[in-house]
Amino acid sequence: MLNASNIDNMPMSILEAFSSGIPVISTEAGGIPYIIRDGENGMLVSLDDDQAMAEKAIYLLENQRVAERIAEQALQDCVMNIHGMSSERNGWGYMACNDRCFFSLWIV
Repeated sequence: MLNASNIDNMPMSILEAFSSGIPVISTEAGGIPYIIRDGENGMLVSLDDDQAMAEKAIYLLENQRVAERIAEQALQDCVMNIHGMSSERNGWGYMACNDRCFFSLWIV
């Protein structure tokens, strides 16, 4: 999922992608860096850097194992946050992933 926002706090679309096992590439707008840890559970680019976003998208398309690892970590983060085991940096808690993570767990 590509999120090219220049202004955003905590986009639900990122949390929904996490819970659906879809790798996320996003700008560093607003609170997004508190959700995405670059290279671990998603990828971040600077605001208005469409070239970097395209390069990272191509990289994930060409490196399926990296994309799968990132998506798996994002899903694990989502599940851990639901169960109240979130870290200080990634404390988005019970928010949007609530129902979606449980759904994803059943179909994974």
